[in-house]
Amino acid sequence: TFIEEYIMKASCSTVKGYLAQYEFFEHITDFQDDFKIPDLCSSSVVAVNIWMGPKETRTPFHFDRQHNLLCQIVGKKILLLVDPKFGNILQPDTEAKETNLSGKNTTSLHFAIDISKFLEGSFNSITEVFKADSHTKQELQKIEIDYVLLKEGETLYIPPGYWHHVESVETSISLSFWWE
Repeated sequence: TFIEEYIMKASCSTVKGYLAQYEFFEHITDFQDDFKIPDLCSSSVVAVNIWMGPKETRTPFHFDRQHNLLCQIVGKKILLLVDPKFGNILQPDTEAKETNLSGKNTTSLHFAIDISKFLEGSFNSITEVFKADSHTKQELQKIEIDYVLLKEGETLYIPPGYWHHVESVETSISLSFWWE
């Protein structure tokens, strides 16, 4: 199956699967009774999405236009968060090729996180754990970046307009609830 081949066995393969921003419960209705829309969400829920992937799958810095509750179901993820006031540095990539995200809200600065260095906690600045070219690192050093290790069973609220980069520490399943 897709999950076994491209997510669970991804460390043994050069091909990784990432089910990202997929309205799973609209298509597979059998699971709709397995979760409840959180009370914090208003009655105008825009979407319930599932995010499923192996270690080191990432969604680059971007922002959502809706309120977002990200609920970690399985595994752990590192999230980097940036206030919208730094949007001039995280300039939207108008030529982005991502199929799951609009290029108008995704940064042109691309990097990965050195997960083992992050988990060791032996850094003075979060930019020390970035695997990036020197230009990208210089630009990212100009902004205040908050970070969190989101663990199984935890939920994080991300306000509209907040830039966030998400990277899986291990095989991971998350649900996001977006509402106006």
